Amino acid sequence: MDLQTLVALFSKPQPEHTACPFWFWNGDLNPDELIRQIHLMHEKGICAFFIHARKGLTVPYLSEEWFDRCRLVIEEAARLGMKVWIYDEDNWPSGYAGGRVVARNPNFVGQNLNLERHYVQGPKNFQLKLACPEEVRAVAAVRIAEIRPITPNPLISHLRLREGKKQTSWFDRSEYEHIYAKEEPLLLTVRDDAVSWDVPEGYWCVMVFRQQPTKWFGAYSHHLYPDLMNEGAVDAFLEETHEQYYRRFKEHFGKTVLGFFVDEPGLYNNFWDRNVGSIPWTHDFADEFEKRRGYDLLRWLPALWEDLGERTEQIRFDFWLTVTELLEERFFGKLAKWCSEHGVMLTGHLEWEEWLFTMTRHSGNPFKALCHFHVPGVDKIDEVTEKLAEKMVASIAHINGRQRVLSETFANIGWKLSPPYMKQIVDYQFVRGINWLCCHAFYFSIDDYRKFESPPSEFFQNPWWEHSKPLWDYVARLSAVLSQGNHVAPVALYYPIEQAWATMTPEAPKAFDGRAWELWQLPEKHLPVQQTDQCLIRLGLCLLENQYDFDLLDYSALTKAEIAEGQLKVGQERFLAMVVPSVDILVATSLRKMLAFAESGGTVIFVNKLPNRVVNGDMPKGWEALHHLLSSFSLPDFVKWGKGQIGFVPQGIEATVVLLRKVVLPDALVEISPDDDQILIWQENRFGLLRETYIRSLRHAIKVHRRVLKDADIYFIVNESDRSFTATLRLVGRSVVEEWVPHKGERKRLPSTVDENGRTVITLPFGAWQSYLLVLKEGTSLNIAPSYKVKDMQILTDWQIRIGEAEFSRQLVSWHDLGLAWYSGIGVYRTTFTLDRLLSPKERLILDLGTVLETAQICINGVALPPLAFPPYQAEITAHVQTGQNELVITVANTNANAFEHRERPSGLLGPVRVILQEKT
Repeated sequence: MDLQTLVALFSKPQPEHTACPFWFWNGDLNPDELIRQIHLMHEKGICAFFIHARKGLTVPYLSEEWFDRCRLVIEEAARLGMKVWIYDEDNWPSGYAGGRVVARNPNFVGQNLNLERHYVQGPKNFQLKLACPEEVRAVAAVRIAEIRPITPNPLISHLRLREGKKQTSWFDRSEYEHIYAKEEPLLLTVRDDAVSWDVPEGYWCVMVFRQQPTKWFGAYSHHLYPDLMNEGAVDAFLEETHEQYYRRFKEHFGKTVLGFFVDEPGLYNNFWDRNVGSIPWTHDFADEFEKRRGYDLLRWLPALWEDLGERTEQIRFDFWLTVTELLEERFFGKLAKWCSEHGVMLTGHLEWEEWLFTMTRHSGNPFKALCHFHVPGVDKIDEVTEKLAEKMVASIAHINGRQRVLSETFANIGWKLSPPYMKQIVDYQFVRGINWLCCHAFYFSIDDYRKFESPPSEFFQNPWWEHSKPLWDYVARLSAVLSQGNHVAPVALYYPIEQAWATMTPEAPKAFDGRAWELWQLPEKHLPVQQTDQCLIRLGLCLLENQYDFDLLDYSALTKAEIAEGQLKVGQERFLAMVVPSVDILVATSLRKMLAFAESGGTVIFVNKLPNRVVNGDMPKGWEALHHLLSSFSLPDFVKWGKGQIGFVPQGIEATVVLLRKVVLPDALVEISPDDDQILIWQENRFGLLRETYIRSLRHAIKVHRRVLKDADIYFIVNESDRSFTATLRLVGRSVVEEWVPHKGERKRLPSTVDENGRTVITLPFGAWQSYLLVLKEGTSLNIAPSYKVKDMQILTDWQIRIGEAEFSRQLVSWHDLGLAWYSGIGVYRTTFTLDRLLSPKERLILDLGTVLETAQICINGVALPPLAFPPYQAEITAHVQTGQNELVITVANTNANAFEHRERPSGLLGPVRVILQEKT
């Protein structure tokens, strides 16, 4: 795309670029109400939606009545030029077709393999009658080489003393650590549903491996979740869901109906309290493993639970590789292929994208699970910022040539959500690579319990809905621009999925209970996979805080990378440096590629720990000596390696950037005026027990996303703080700078210069949470926007106020100070001001509302101005004022949190409201 085309797209975004909400069909689906709600969306510029069956639905899912309602809205959407996506499930997670899949065949239910342990000391004859023998897939005996008493923690031993000392046996794993022999397990024979074995001398564990159904259910249902590694189950899901829509609406596929959303599909064993300590399985898993990996897994199953020596890590890697391949081939790839063959697209997201260990257990490897999606996605259903989920899915899109990246956003925040906060969340995600917003959700109904089912609704039920169009315009134009061109980042951050695969066991980490949202909550931090994950996330955050944008690359992406002249080329991305978090293990080809990258002139930096083992190959030549040299560093430093360099940061994270800056600079250099040493300090409350104090340079609040067209550079720059400041930016790219204002559709040229290094220099004032969309080009088509100075100011203090049925005559205060703490709705403020003369052509008049909670609309002398959905709450009123008295009416809306949640949130127009006379300088 060229700049001229982008200008036209910015002026008029396509329906595909507008926010695309989950439209929760959670009521009776009255046809007239469905049509009314479509038009409400369309009037606000929301031209796409997902049909989403949700709790509270009274029309039977996938019934003819259901499809009649679908036809009604699809045909109305087609008439209006809107686009429709199909959410592929009744509630979530996707895959069970509202119970129809397992109803077809009970063998389609999800499967897992769990371990039953029996301990025996030889020599003796061991007899075991197997209960439910049809479940048994293997019985193996493993020798325990050493038994060590677990030393009690002296800080908690008083609990044990209080209970009294109990006699325990050597096989009590809460009291004794078992060190297994580094040898091949013995596969025992099962005859007549029993095991008889003459036990050699020593301590032994007889392991019985049972295949059992996974007891996970679709949300709000009694329907068991299916096996996504079972081709028959997946075929049934497609036949019961996708084929039914295609049979009825195929004339709309690829035109009005654009695709399907798959939500949190995956493996649900060893999650919460379901099938704890198990591994994922399917009926032909053992056969597929042997066919793909070349050896019998059944004999080596104990290695998935216990360390059996040098083969253990490779066996674990092979297991998860096989899981990943089966999921990719039989579910994710199959859905994407079906969509492609039927002229539509696949989008959606995985379960628990935040952590390496949850990604492994639910999806195998996100880089393979999502690689076939036409629009890879993620969900942000929290208020957490210390994570890399958006960067991960955006990276997957970039390396697979996908232009769009979706986020399902706003769920579970509660009814406090408002357009100013929504814009903050959008900016947070879009500067990290998201460019398509799926609102969770627009509720058909909020009757009864529905209003508290994963709230809030962002639809007409909110007081601020009538003021929200600038937000939706902002989202559409920002999405349109940031979906074009190619993403540019100087750094690749390695995503070490092999560390998870090779070091995790079904029991460590323990089954995840869903209670770790923030980094500090990550359980069992001492485990290798968790240490790696902490380092990975902190590295990513550190890079972003220092304006180094990056993409994550796993071993599969790195394997495909090309190396030339000090650049690592993956898809359209070109990286100058790679940063590797703390790892024990790498795939051999990854380490080899890293060394080759440095050899050609690139930079590789290892942080905190150097890998000392590899899987899927042999250790590269030269690594042992290099490892020894790097390990001798007590401070961060580089070693020359061919034309490039390899660095090591022995401890901490921040020093990585110091080392990186010696060889690679970020595309945006930021200087804060008047003092670059200004700091941000904030405290994070941790369940009321602890507080963590963060201290950062103010510069760290700036985040940067860059894209390039053939004739322009695009920068999206965000202030992620509540501080106001002026920043000077030195940008790589063309020299003429335009600011594009998404919520207004305006473009204006900004003054800029070029420094001695050829960077474009621009100085910008940043308000709290402010963002800029900048386009750098050559040539001039716009005049530089004029600047103004304040010439005079009038503060308006006398107000007639009506809030609901209550009326007041007074100065501005919050509604809760007026005794309306639980009021949610509209407040109307009236006053007058006097203009004693006509304005000169060089003058303009600005109305600044000051603090508004949450949205406002100005009406001056009977003329309604466009709504103000987020700061700054200012409008030029020059064209609408008159000499003498001017009548001012301001309508303000708050959120439903006050009424629905009885939260005493400040609300209303707080001001100060100022009429500002400005003169052009």
